[in-house]
Amino acid sequence: MIRKPLVANVILAKEFYSESAKAAELHCIEQMLGHIQQTAKWAEVVEVADLKKFRLIQKPAKVRQALQALSSDKPFVFVLHKC
Repeated sequence: MIRKPLVANVILAKEFYSESAKAAELHCIEQMLGHIQQTAKWAEVVEVADLKKFRLIQKPAKVRQALQALSSDKPFVFVLHKC
């Protein structure tokens, strides 16, 4: 099954916007997607030290999950570059 791109769905839903508003919306989406892509690349070259369980989280999907699950009760998280 082929899905429509997210950008096309946003633009179609907001057809009544002016050209400048559409350009601003696209710019925000590009920034968000760029951040997601950058985070995915960053997760491939780092690992997270889980001190409660005494282990290293190395798989990129798990690293992203650990970094997204940060909460205010954790004062800091150890992020190490893979060697």
